[in-house]
Amino acid sequence: MAAVKQAEAKKLTVVSGAQRHADNEYVESMKKIRDGAVGDIVSLSSWYLSGRVMHANARKPEWGDMEWQHRNWYSFIWICGDQIVEQHYHNIDYMNWVMGTHPVSVVAHGGAHGARG
Repeated sequence: MAAVKQAEAKKLTVVSGAQRHADNEYVESMKKIRDGAVGDIVSLSSWYLSGRVMHANARKPEWGDMEWQHRNWYSFIWICGDQIVEQHYHNIDYMNWVMGTHPVSVVAHGGAHGARG
């Protein structure tokens, strides 16, 4: 909360980086949706299927634990957040953009892949 007050005093803000809003294919699709090309949208589904996102380099002997974790940040929840925060967020944001609001209800399922190698 103190950081927020400092940012406000300096007239600074944080930008989330919702990348779909700048992707031409998504922007064009949104124009078509808004122009009524697909009719009324009453429900959406989204999947984010991927393999490993980051492939860390081998740990160098001179790296302490903190440097190693920062260089391999995607593998550590305390830095990264998880796959939803780092990747699927963009699809969730797009669905909210399409609908012009947040969902009334959600059904979700998923899995985890934490193998390193």
